[in-house]
Parts: sequence; structure tokens; C-alpha cells
Amino acid sequence: MICCALRQRRQDKNWNFSAFGLNNLVLKDRTLGCLSDLSCLADLLSSIIKHPQDAENQTLFERIHSLSDGQLKLTYHSIAENRGVLTNVVNNALMEAHNSLNTQDCIYYEPLLYLPTGIIYLARRDAPPVPVEDLPERVVNNIKKLCAGQLRSRQTGFGRDGKGMKYAEYYSLI
Repeated sequence: MICCALRQRRQDKNWNFSAFGLNNLVLKDRTLGCLSDLSCLADLLSSIIKHPQDAENQTLFERIHSLSDGQLKLTYHSIAENRGVLTNVVNNALMEAHNSLNTQDCIYYEPLLYLPTGIIYLARRDAPPVPVEDLPERVVNNIKKLCAGQLRSRQTGFGRDGKGMKYAEYYSLI
């Protein structure tokens, strides 16, 4: 698939739009080139990305560098194991940490691809590093919010009867 995309990038462009009924289409060469590059990038993303670490692929780097005039890059966070709900909570906390660096004037990190063990971001070259000191606190706060939301919606918590301690089934997920 990658070889095919690269070959198409060089040789197989069909610029004859009238063959598709687009007789009055007038686009500048640069615009057509950008559209071609974006199409190629979409093909590359769908064929290359299986894990967050795949964001480091050189072909992806070159395509994004070309499209953004060197202003953007791919970055990612990854988690070693998928543990279901807990992995989702950790992913959300890490995404919040990335997004917390964005301002109204400047978006440094934009989540691009959500994967089971991490997230790939489209980031500015000058994006500040994500602080990791508060990540454990973010994860704990997300778990508290999740549990509080479940308690509010289900009105179930902990209880005790003659057979021992009882608790809602969703606590075992967390």
C-alpha cells in the first residue's frame, strides 16, 4: 500500500478532470498539489498507523512537513497495555494534559487519531512539552468524576447486609 501510494504520488496522477464531468474546474497547480498531498497523507495514515509509535514514520514526517511548510509534526502518547476502562481514563487524562497547553490564540496540540493504547496528535513544531508531574492527579480526578457520575445516575454505592459488603458492579471495572 505504501509503495503504491508513493508510486501514485510520482507517476499516476490523473489531472484530466473533464473525464469525471468537471469541465469548468479551474485550480492552480499549487492547490492541486496540496490536494494530492492531502490525499496521499490520508492513504498513508490509514495504511501505516497501527500503534501510536507509528507516528514517527519518516514518510509521514515528510508529507506533513511538506504540507505545513515545516510548521507541524506528529507526536503521540502511548500506554504499554490496554486495561479497558482504566486505559480509557488514562488516555483521557493525557489528552487533557495536552489540550491544557492550548490557548485561544494558539492550538499547540490537536488530537488526530485515537488508538487503543494511545493518541496521536498533530502538533506545532514550537509546542511546549507536556508536563507529566500532574498526570497521576489528573488520572485520579478523572476516576473520581467517573465514579461520581455513575453514583448520581444510578444512585448506587456501597452497602452491607448479612452476606457481606455490596457495591455497584461498575466498581470492578475501575
